[in-house]
Amino acid sequence: KVAIVRRAFAVHYEGEVAIHFAMKASHIPHVVQLLADLGCGVDAASPNEANLGLRLGIPTEKIMFTGTSVSDTEMKDLVAMKVRINIDSFSQLRRLIELAKKGELSCSPLPLSVRLNPAVGAITGPNSTTAGARNAEGVPIKFGIEPKKILEVFEYAHKNGLLVDTLHFHIGSGW
Repeated sequence: KVAIVRRAFAVHYEGEVAIHFAMKASHIPHVVQLLADLGCGVDAASPNEANLGLRLGIPTEKIMFTGTSVSDTEMKDLVAMKVRINIDSFSQLRRLIELAKKGELSCSPLPLSVRLNPAVGAITGPNSTTAGARNAEGVPIKFGIEPKKILEVFEYAHKNGLLVDTLHFHIGSGW
């Protein structure tokens, strides 16, 4: 499947594409290692998952953390691990910058991504929709930054000395 995805992007897109395996789908070390051997990175939903990726020998530049409700302690741990942090909300970015200003962590250099809520989602069920304005039951989606605020987030990061070099989005799953 990894080869199929790579070929599909190669035909239609000239830029760089990175495939990351969601570790929440499987923490089995052999599965994670097999995908890493195929050139995949990992998407960690917790600092523990990011740490597992590091323990399995996955390079920091191939580990992306995407999480909501991240505590200050977890934020500091992630920065210390030097993994890519996928900013999920404007408030998460503000807290990261405030911690840096207080001298509680160093953001230089810090690989950053921004998770865009593309305002369209795969509405397959109320518990599996992670993008769009609302899920099938009308509940607002809480993941990612809405399109009309995405430029503001990039500018705010830049103004505070951070470089966001990756845009991430996920429309949901059919699970």
